[in-house]
Amino acid sequence: MHLPTHLHHESVVTGLATVLMFQGLFGVFCGYLWSRYRNIWIVITVHIVVNLAYVDLLLGWLGR
Repeated sequence: MHLPTHLHHESVVTGLATVLMFQGLFGVFCGYLWSRYRNIWIVITVHIVVNLAYVDLLLGWLGR
């Protein structure tokens, strides 16, 4: 799900670096939420919201 939306760059290396950067930052953010609140449901909810945003962007990208 993550790679097709980000690998439209001219360089595959740039596309992979972009994916790793965004996923890495999101992982750090989720780790911060876990360490701050110690509540897995907050992390799960944030992940669901981000996934829904990606689905909306992907559907818009596909022209639906």
